[in-house]
Amino acid sequence: MQELEHFICCPGYSTNKIKKIKEINISPIGLNRANFADDQEYIAKLKIIYALFEEYNESEVKESLGYLESKSLWQDVAELSEKLADYNYQRGNFEMNREYLKKTIKAQQQILKMAEAL
Repeated sequence: MQELEHFICCPGYSTNKIKKIKEINISPIGLNRANFADDQEYIAKLKIIYALFEEYNESEVKESLGYLESKSLWQDVAELSEKLADYNYQRGNFEMNREYLKKTIKAQQQILKMAEAL
């Protein structure tokens, strides 16, 4: 889980990083560890990454992204929603592409507000 923790906590969800982490942690073992630890943050992130690279499930993606938003994890929301926007754009789903780009912008605005408050 240490590799996943480093990956998820650090900005820049590059495709190569996601693929490497997917190989290590998206397996049933990685998700089982997150479930066993009852770590909802990691479960949400893993579900989104799994959706991007294995089996896309819109309802799980929305639920997971909603969880991250509810916890004000704006950096993660911004990066993952941008990846989701790219995913939908590549598949010609421009309505969902637009929805995720709007989420990316909202998350980036929240990040700026938090930075200004410091």
